[in-house]
Amino acid sequence: MMALGLILALLLWDRGSISLGSAYLIFNYCNLVSSPLQDFRNHMGDMQSARAGILRCGEFLDLPPGTGAGKQSLPNGALTLTVKDLRFSYGNNTGENNTEVLKGVNITIPAGGKTGVMGETGCGKSTLLSLIAALNPYGQGSIRLNGIELKEIASASLRDRIAYCTQQVQIIHGTIRENITLFDEQFSDRDILEAIEALRLTDWFKKFPEGLDTRLEMGEDNLSSGEAQLLALVRLALKRPGLVLLDEISSSLDAVTERRITGAVKALCEGRTVLAIAHRREALDWMDAVMRMENGVLLTPEAGTGRPGGEYVHE
Repeated sequence: MMALGLILALLLWDRGSISLGSAYLIFNYCNLVSSPLQDFRNHMGDMQSARAGILRCGEFLDLPPGTGAGKQSLPNGALTLTVKDLRFSYGNNTGENNTEVLKGVNITIPAGGKTGVMGETGCGKSTLLSLIAALNPYGQGSIRLNGIELKEIASASLRDRIAYCTQQVQIIHGTIRENITLFDEQFSDRDILEAIEALRLTDWFKKFPEGLDTRLEMGEDNLSSGEAQLLALVRLALKRPGLVLLDEISSSLDAVTERRITGAVKALCEGRTVLAIAHRREALDWMDAVMRMENGVLLTPEAGTGRPGGEYVHE
């Protein structure tokens, strides 16, 4: 519209129909009209995005119960993880007419044991973790925690006892307290500060002058990606999980932040069962054993440099 107004003003001025001042007024008024129209267009885009989000949430809430629809609960303490002949393909999840992502995965981690899985992008590592975290239903094979099939465990118990830490961390518009507790009032400020201390993050937390009342912006505007990851670790520590799943959480970070996150992760995983995935072998040096995944198949485990964690089985 601004360009149209400018052309019209110039044509009228060139013909002598209007003065130079009138030409400027035409251009200026077009500019005044254009700005609100641009804002309206942006708001319409936001409304369409919001509507799409509402519809998607409705579809999600209408999904039938799947993994985690049972009634059994998991005990406190480290959990034993047993995966047997696990097969998975996206689509109808039957393996027919679909490319299998996981092809008969078998792994056993005793309570308190730590196992790492390394492999190239697309080999099935993250899919394996998402199935164990009950984010996707599995059709073939078995996943058991303390001998209980995942499908027989109540969702609330799964969410409390499994900590799944991914590369992407969601920060909400609110205080640090609200970002850590996600508005769960069962956690007090003392619980949060104890979790921060347990993860050896007290010195880092002192950088926030308003403490837990420090407000954070949407999109992590006032936090680095590494610091957002630290907040996510504090979230998980509050739950006191029995199984910790780590999905490439220290990738693409500077050396200082990576060391801080590694220290916090090791503190979080003390006395807990751990399954971690990574591209680099060095990121898994503190595991008891490391397995390689290729094209959806787990290969023979290598020795790790961590403490002995018990028997690791690959059938």
